[in-house]
Amino acid sequence: ADLYFCQAAVNKGLATDLGSCSNATLDADPGYLYSEGGVERFTFGSDQLMPETNKSFSIGFTWKPEVINGLIITADYWRISQKGIIGVFGTPNNLALDYALRTTGAGSNPNVVRLAPTQDVIDFFAGSGLDPVGEAVQTYNPYLNLESRVTKGIDLAAIYRINDTSVGDFIFNIGATKLLKAEQAAGGDAAIINALNNPFVFVTAGGDLLQKNGRRPKWKASGSVSWFYENFTTTLFGSYVGAVNDTSAKNSDGDFWKVDSWFTTNATVAYNFDQGSLEGLQIKFGMNNIFDKAPPLADENLGFFTGLHNAYGRYGYVDLRYTF
Repeated sequence: ADLYFCQAAVNKGLATDLGSCSNATLDADPGYLYSEGGVERFTFGSDQLMPETNKSFSIGFTWKPEVINGLIITADYWRISQKGIIGVFGTPNNLALDYALRTTGAGSNPNVVRLAPTQDVIDFFAGSGLDPVGEAVQTYNPYLNLESRVTKGIDLAAIYRINDTSVGDFIFNIGATKLLKAEQAAGGDAAIINALNNPFVFVTAGGDLLQKNGRRPKWKASGSVSWFYENFTTTLFGSYVGAVNDTSAKNSDGDFWKVDSWFTTNATVAYNFDQGSLEGLQIKFGMNNIFDKAPPLADENLGFFTGLHNAYGRYGYVDLRYTF
């Protein structure tokens, strides 16, 4: 008979606040300072933080069909709910808030530090009804409790083993994650920005987060085929990352720049010595990114999203291991 296995889990978590954390320093000033798009971001702790909480739920099953010996299929559904997420508002959002407050006559954002306006800037603003502003040089970003976030998805996997054939053993392995939802509430200061209804001024980490800002592709998958014959092991591996949107750039139609999906292929061949003076030695030859696939273009400092892609290109290697 077929073998079925099902399990479910519910968990709660707590991330303590960062208010009591020591503000690590890079210099004599407390906090963390670095440049973000030409504007320095100054990040520091806060005694106003509350603990971040989260709840997670998952349910999954495993199926081993009797009619296909060696096949195992698994599927898992999961959902994570976070409240009071600890993070920073960020430089793009602080600048957007400053713009929203100034253009609606509600003041300005005190967390944005600007130079005094030059005469050219003063002349540019003349007659606009808006106060002239100088170049932004720094933003203050205390850690704070952001809005709630819900993320859910499905993990799928299958493994198929074929043993004792005339040409060796085989293992086929494939896994994929489908992201169903990633959404963060946009309240407080974020709501002020969104109230502008300006397609060019928006909250970078609010609302629907799927495929947004170079993160959370809807699909990620990988698969491999391994062949075992006598002392040889050969593996072919493929990795897929789905398309995402780059919210810092738009095409001629006014849509976010689409960063294409990316598929790379690796291969290895290994030989294990099991007798003689070399017994215990394994030598492996490998090649990564066989087809020399470049990372898809994005409006980033390196030209691609480093969290999803890399620029290694095609390269080979040799690995030697000895087991005593």
